[in-house]
Amino acid sequence: EFSAKHGGLVKKTSNAVFELVQDKEHTNVYITGHDSKTISDKKLSLSAIARINGKEYPMQLSYQNDHYSINPANSYLHKENNYVLMLTVTFAGSADKVDFNIKGK
Repeated sequence: EFSAKHGGLVKKTSNAVFELVQDKEHTNVYITGHDSKTISDKKLSLSAIARINGKEYPMQLSYQNDHYSINPANSYLHKENNYVLMLTVTFAGSADKVDFNIKGK
């Protein structure tokens, strides 16, 4: 059983466990293997797309310490209450997709 180590939303794929944590400024994504060890950005590539009202917006990602930070430069996501964050991670030669339904405060 995979718990939310950082108090966020957790989704599991065949290769990894994703945890999405939102604070006021950022959306953070923690990615761990099934052994609960953090997978570093050197071993995977991650892309993120926000789907808002049927339109898709690519998100900028930066890697910090042990997680990815999604920080939209023009903070349209702060105005949006509900959207789908679509993550695609390529790890160990295969691509996993995870969708998170984000609900505003």
